[in-house]
Amino acid sequence: MSRGKRSDATFCKNVISEYAPGRADGILPVPNINVLKYAGTDALLLGLAGCMGIYVVMFLQKMKIELDDFKMDILGERNATPPQYFTSVDMTLHIAGKNLDPKKVDRAVSLSHEKYCSVYNSLRKDMSVNIKYILEEREPVKNVSV
Repeated sequence: MSRGKRSDATFCKNVISEYAPGRADGILPVPNINVLKYAGTDALLLGLAGCMGIYVVMFLQKMKIELDDFKMDILGERNATPPQYFTSVDMTLHIAGKNLDPKKVDRAVSLSHEKYCSVYNSLRKDMSVNIKYILEEREPVKNVSV
């Protein structure tokens, strides 16, 4: 099969504001993103990254992991001929924080991927998804008001 179009996006902790559990409207403010400049498939990747990222961060916080930084790189490979659906998606999670436990990260990724991310669960079941993560142990920076 010939290679299709590639799309990529980046989701960072600083782009989407802190997850607010129990927020009634379910809407998170997303500053500085002009979604209109993205093709529909690129916006779909951003939606997948946001959905996966929010749940991974939320689960890690519930597991008492002190995060300092979170970034996700996502790359999608599309079918070469119409319909140009995604055939594969590669995600790389860059997670920095204190007392990072690979088993807890695996669990947070698994829960997000297999159960809670509705964007992922709305995509084709034959799409290949590869998720890897890079952990960086470091002390979270505390915000200090002067």
